[in-house]
Amino acid sequence: SPDEIGANVDMVTINGALAIDIHGQVVADTISGGQFSGIGGAQDFVAWLRERCQVIILSDTFYQFASPLMRQLQYPTIFCNRLEIGATGKIVDYHLRLPDQKRESVKALKALRFYVMAAGVAYNDTSMLGEAHAGIFFRPPDAVAKAFPQFPVTRTYAELKTAFTRAGGLKA
Repeated sequence: SPDEIGANVDMVTINGALAIDIHGQVVADTISGGQFSGIGGAQDFVAWLRERCQVIILSDTFYQFASPLMRQLQYPTIFCNRLEIGATGKIVDYHLRLPDQKRESVKALKALRFYVMAAGVAYNDTSMLGEAHAGIFFRPPDAVAKAFPQFPVTRTYAELKTAFTRAGGLKA
């Protein structure tokens, strides 16, 4: 919970997040000074995609932070990391799944003969995008898109649907 996180000594946050979407983008907006949550089309996109193929979210976040969003997305499979919470409710350690877990997960899925399409937003996604059969940027910062021109850039969920439809032969 935010109280548990805030109770940690020397904990610093630049922008406290209420939700993190499937691309690692933080949602921390306010209405009249109060924070609200919204994932800007992710719920509809994930539902659309799950009707057409299997979905696994590969994330660098922690299960404890992703849980509220996974509930909103109807609990798709997510591979991420885990925080260790001590008896006092404070974070005492963190456990990373493995180094470069996104790329390693894609390699494992390909070894099982799955066709893998991946969408990513930042530098930490590029090894996964490069390993996938089809790697697609979704709303990347301009510097990231410029540094990796081999990946098509999408800016809206409609564009991302089109890119997945073309890359995977999915029905529109």
